[in-house]
Amino acid sequence: MLDALCHLHLEPLWTHRERVVERARAAGVSRLLVAATDRTSWRRVLACRDAGPVAIGLHPWFGGDPSQLRDVARTEGVDAIGEIGLDAARGGLDQQLVVLRAQLEVAAELGLPVVLHCVRAHHLLLPELKRVPVTGVLHAYSGGPNLVESYLALGLHFSVGRSALRPGKRLRAALAVIPSDRLLAETDAPDQLAEPHALPAVVEALVKLGTSPQSRLFSEST
Repeated sequence: MLDALCHLHLEPLWTHRERVVERARAAGVSRLLVAATDRTSWRRVLACRDAGPVAIGLHPWFGGDPSQLRDVARTEGVDAIGEIGLDAARGGLDQQLVVLRAQLEVAAELGLPVVLHCVRAHHLLLPELKRVPVTGVLHAYSGGPNLVESYLALGLHFSVGRSALRPGKRLRAALAVIPSDRLLAETDAPDQLAEPHALPAVVEALVKLGTSPQSRLFSEST
């Protein structure tokens, strides 16, 4: 079982990461996708390879200079570019778009999937993904059913976390039209759920909602 997004580099997980990974594996979560947040987190994320695939990038909350991303991603042989995206709740969308575009270009050039964060900015994100085609996953998807077809047409996958435990009508409607082979489950630990070992509860909740994550976007060969 893959946790499609966690931040093992953040406290309190980082200090106790070996035990965190052990608890996850004891719960059946064999692999963790560890995604960076800002430039200073890249080194820690790269040190988490033994837990599963790793992604480096600049989260829209933190921004930064993406000029080093291409060289580091290529040199270190990372598995994905992320967590990247747009967040209208934070403001500064013009600068967020500049940083996002640069990171999408790197992902496309290196043939890497992306881990996307999008809050109230799908109308801006979709055109960017059409301009620079990449594969990847929309983490903590909350866009509702009306956007699913557009993202599916672009080859994107969807990941769901804590919201599956108390699903609203919009999530239920979205899950009804997301194919299981485009669906992943995540904890987004330590933000949404405390630790990756909570992932089975998310998967169980998704099954009760009539679906099950079957995406192989980050398969064992990734």
